Amino acid sequence: MHWKRKVRERLAGLDLEPWRAEEIADELAQDLEQRYREALAAGATPREAETELLGQLASIVARRRIRISSTGPRATTCSRRSPDTTVAASR
Repeated sequence: MHWKRKVRERLAGLDLEPWRAEEIADELAQDLEQRYREALAAGATPREAETELLGQLASIVARRRIRISSTGPRATTCSRRSPDTTVAASR
C-alpha cells in the first residue's frame, strides 16, 4: 500500500507549510504501514486492514483540520501511537 501518497492526498486541503506537510506525511505513513502489518498479523484481511486504516486516517485529518483552524498550523502535532490509530482485527 502506498500510505505516503494516501496521507499526502488527505493533507492537501490543510493549510500547512510544505515542509510540515511532508513531515506529517512521513510520520503517518510509517505508522500506518506498521499498523497495517500488525492488523494482517492479527488476522485481518488486506482489505479489512486498509479500510480500517483509511477510515482512521480520515478521522485524524478531520481533527487536525479543526485544530489548525482554531490554533494555526504551527501548533499542530502528529503523535505516533495515538489511540485513534489502533487497528483491531475483525473476524
